Formats: sequence, C-alpha cells, structure tokens
Amino acid sequence: MNKFKNGNKLLFKPLLLEFSRDEEKDRVLYTIKDHDVTLSSGRVVPSLKRLYIEESDITEYSFATKYFLDLDHWERLTDMYWFKNIVREWRRELELSIRSKALKALVSLAENTTISDSNPTKASINKYLVEGGWRASREDKRKGSKTRITKEEVMDSTSSKESSSRISDDYNRILSPKEVN
Repeated sequence: MNKFKNGNKLLFKPLLLEFSRDEEKDRVLYTIKDHDVTLSSGRVVPSLKRLYIEESDITEYSFATKYFLDLDHWERLTDMYWFKNIVREWRRELELSIRSKALKALVSLAENTTISDSNPTKASINKYLVEGGWRASREDKRKGSKTRITKEEVMDSTSSKESSSRISDDYNRILSPKEVN
C-alpha cells in the first residue's frame, strides 16, 4: 500500500494532520505546525515546516522526492488553494534563512585577517556590507511585486475600457435610429 495514494488517487489533505478528517488520522504523515506533534496514540507526527526549513532546498526537488511521492505530488499540493499561503510563508522563511547564512559567511570573510584588505573580493564584500546591499534586494523585490500588480491592474482596466468603448460604439451603430430620405 502506497502511503501517498488511495488506490490511484494522490492524497493531499489526509497527509496533513490539520486538514485530515478524524477517520483519516491514522494516515497522517505530517503536521503544518512549527514543531512535531504527539498524537494520543503516542505516534509522533513530524512538522513538515521543520523538515522543509531543515532540508534547505531552494529548488524543493530534494525535499519533494524525500517527503512526497515525487516532485509533481509536492507541486500539486503547493498549488492547492488551502495550502498556498502556508507554503508561501515557508518559502519566505527559507529564503531569509539562506540569505542570513550567506550574509554571515560574507561577514566572516570580511573579518578574515589572512585575506588582504586590498583583495578585490574582500573590497567588494566590504562595500556590499557597508552599503547594505542585502536590504536593497529585499526592497526591490517588494517594489517589483507591487509594480507588477499595478501594471496588471492597469492593463486590465485599459482593456476593459477599450472593450466598453467598442461595445458602446457597436450599440449606437446598430440600434440608433437612422434617417431615411
């Protein structure tokens, strides 16, 4: 018996403690809480969020193939309307975790006394740190998503106005009284 399927049908909600029905609790594989949960039966249900962050796999391939049937199974789960916001937050946290580790590594390199201060790499790192380069990229991301939404809204409203204008023109052309000579 495949723990990810019921017959030929892939399982999604029954795999997650918070979304499974009472009669499905024995099939539950994960919880979406930040920590593992112990069921009344004594079985420990691992935190999927913890596993996701620990795997530290920005591509999600290794994570998906390790904890789900395959990548497609994971991607289909992440596309579910009830799971999208949850995984979005996990992805944001993972990205911040990876960026934090990378920034610590850069600081460590910048503080390394065995590397000359005149070394171009060290100079670039110091410049990045002094100028707060990590902040700019986060702000750009936020602004980028805002700009993208605004452009989409503008395009929608523009095409809506054009359609409305065309319909109005057609209406007037077809139904307006015509003068007969």
